Amino acid sequence: MYTKVPREKSSLEQLYYTTKGLYGFFGSTGRSSIEVVQAGLLMAFYEHCQALHDAAYLTLGACARTGYVLGFDKTLSSDTHSDTHSDPVAESIAAKQRQVWWGIIILERYAFPGFCVMDEELQLIHQESQC
Repeated sequence: MYTKVPREKSSLEQLYYTTKGLYGFFGSTGRSSIEVVQAGLLMAFYEHCQALHDAAYLTLGACARTGYVLGFDKTLSSDTHSDTHSDPVAESIAAKQRQVWWGIIILERYAFPGFCVMDEELQLIHQESQC
């Protein structure tokens, strides 16, 4: 009878699985925040660099969906810029949201050039912003 001897996971692998578990836990609580999306972006980038493309695709998709729910896609429009100029705190928050949203767009384009993680709406926004 053939049995495979399980190998021990490296400390880096253990850290990845622990982090992925915590990310999944925070995602399942329903309490979304910009920090959770940022953590997901970092995780998707790590997964892409480790050739875990399926996992990276799913993680980036979760980041995109959470970004839509939190309204990060709306921060790219010009009306949002005019609304927040009077309040420096609101401008700072909108700038962070824009940066995270651009991180999602760039990672999607870089990691998955042949696939589309996000909806058509994002592609239109992305094309408009290139003009």
